[in-house]
Amino acid sequence: MLQNMSKITLLVALCVFTVSAHHPRCFLPFKQGTSCKIYPPSQKYHYDPYLNQCHAFQHKGCGGTVNQYTTLKDCEDTCVKDPRKTS
Repeated sequence: MLQNMSKITLLVALCVFTVSAHHPRCFLPFKQGTSCKIYPPSQKYHYDPYLNQCHAFQHKGCGGTVNQYTTLKDCEDTCVKDPRKTS
C-alpha cells in the first residue's frame, strides 16, 4: 500500500513539473493583432499548447498577446517541450 502511494505521489509531482516547465506566455491565446501605421505586418510564430508546436502567422503590426515570437527557434526554445528529455 505504501509503495503504491509513493508511485502515485511521484506521478503527480512529475505531471505538475511537466506543466509548470512551460513559460506562462506559451498558454496565452493566439491573436493576429491589429493594423497600425507604426509597424508593418510581419511573419511571427505562436505556440499551440494542444499540439506542442509553433506555427507561423501574419502579425498585423500592433497588439496581440505575448504568445508571439520573431523566430521559430525563439518559439520552440521557449515553449516546445521534448517528451524524450527527462530534465
